[in-house]
Amino acid sequence: MSDEKRPDTETAVDAEVIPAAGVHSMLSAILRGLGRNLILRGIVEMIIGILLLLTPLEAFRVLTIIIGALLISDGIVAALFAFRTESADRNWSVVNAFVLLIVGVVTVCSPLLMDKLWMIAIGIWQIASVITALCNGGWRRLWAVLSGVLSLVIGVIFIALPFVALKSVGIIAGCVLTASGFFTICAGADLRIAGRED
Repeated sequence: MSDEKRPDTETAVDAEVIPAAGVHSMLSAILRGLGRNLILRGIVEMIIGILLLLTPLEAFRVLTIIIGALLISDGIVAALFAFRTESADRNWSVVNAFVLLIVGVVTVCSPLLMDKLWMIAIGIWQIASVITALCNGGWRRLWAVLSGVLSLVIGVIFIALPFVALKSVGIIAGCVLTASGFFTICAGADLRIAGRED
C-alpha cells in the first residue's frame, strides 16, 4: 500500500521543482536585463555629467536647442491637429500651436537668452516663495528664516547674474549626474552579478 503511494508523492515533488526552476531562470534573466539597463543609464548620466562639468554653458546651450526643437515639433503637431479638427476649442489649439512655435524658434535661435530668462524666472520664483513664507508666519521658525534668506540670496543672484547662476547650476548638476551615474553603474553591475549567481 505504501509502495503504491510513493510514486505519486515523487511525481508531485517533481511537478513543483520544474516550475520553480523555470521561475528561477526567468528571475535571473530579469536581473541581468535590469543590470544592463542600469549600466547603460549610468554611462549616459556620467557622460552628461562630465560634459556639464567641463563646459556647463555649452552643455546648457545644446540642451536648450534640443528643447527648442521639441517645442517646434510640438507646435507643428498642434497646428496640424488644430486645422484638421472642427471643435469649439480650435481657436485655443491654434493659439497653443502658435505660442509653441514662437517659443521654439526663439529658443533655437538664441538659446543663451532663453537660459538667462529661465534663471531670472527661477530667481523671481525664489523671492516670491520667501515673501509668501514670511506672510504666512514662516519668520517665527529659525529654519524657515534661514531657508528664506538662502532662497532670497539665490533669487537675487539668479536675477542679477544669470550666466554665473547658469554656470553654477551646470557644475552642480554635473557633479550630481556624474556621482549618480557612477552609483547607477555599480548597482547595475551588482544586479548582473546576482543574476549570474542565481
